[in-house]
Amino acid sequence: MRWRRRPADPCVGIAERLHIPQPFDLSAFCAHIASQRGRPLLLLPLEGPPQPDLPCGIWIGLDTADLVFYDQSASDLLRVQIILHEISHMLLGHVAPQFDVPQDATANELAAAAAHFERLLDMTAPAVEGLDEHTMVARLMRAEAERLRATAAAPRPGDDELELSGSRILSLLGRTKFDSDQEKDAETLATLVLERISRDEDRSTSDGAADVIHRLHDAFAHPARRTHRNR
Repeated sequence: MRWRRRPADPCVGIAERLHIPQPFDLSAFCAHIASQRGRPLLLLPLEGPPQPDLPCGIWIGLDTADLVFYDQSASDLLRVQIILHEISHMLLGHVAPQFDVPQDATANELAAAAAHFERLLDMTAPAVEGLDEHTMVARLMRAEAERLRATAAAPRPGDDELELSGSRILSLLGRTKFDSDQEKDAETLATLVLERISRDEDRSTSDGAADVIHRLHDAFAHPARRTHRNR
C-alpha cells in the first residue's frame, strides 16, 4: 500500500478537499460550503462608495449564519476574489480578526478604532437590516462600537467589566490589514482555490470559458508574486 504524504501547508489540503462545481458557479460553491457548515452562507453587498481605509470585504460569523460582505462596485473578477478571500477565513477557522490597534492602545487610539468600526458598520447595516432574522445583529455590533467609544473616553483600568483587553478589541473590530498572518493565509487559500478552478475548467470547459478562468487567476496571482493588497 502506498502512503500519500500529508501536505505541509494546511491551505493545500483544504483547497484540494473543496467541492468545485464544473463549470464554476459561485452560488453553487457557496451553497455546498453552507451545507457542510450546517448554516446559511449569505453574500451581501457593502453599501456606499469604496473607502481606501476600509476593507472591500468582510466575514461576520454568527451562530445562525455566515455573512460575507463584498464591494458591490468591484468588477466580477475582483468580486470573486474578495468573496473567496473571506470564505477562506471561514475555512481556516479564524476566530479573532486582526486589526491595526496595539495591545496597549491609548484612549485616543481606541476612540479612532471605534470610529473606524462604526464607519464599517454603516456600510454593512443596510444589507443586514434587510434580513428580518438578523436585524438585531447590526444593532448589537453598533452597541459594541459605542461601548468602545465610551470606554476610550473614560478609561477605568480597575473595572474588569469595562476594561477592554487587546484580544477583545481584536475580536470586535474586523480585519483591515493584509500584513497579518491570518490575512496571508486567507489570501494563499483563495489563490489555491482559484488554481483548482483553473485546473478543473481546463479539463471540462470550452476554450472561451477556460479563458475567463485564466484571466481570473492571472489577475490574482499568489501574494508573493504580486503587490496588490486585499483590503
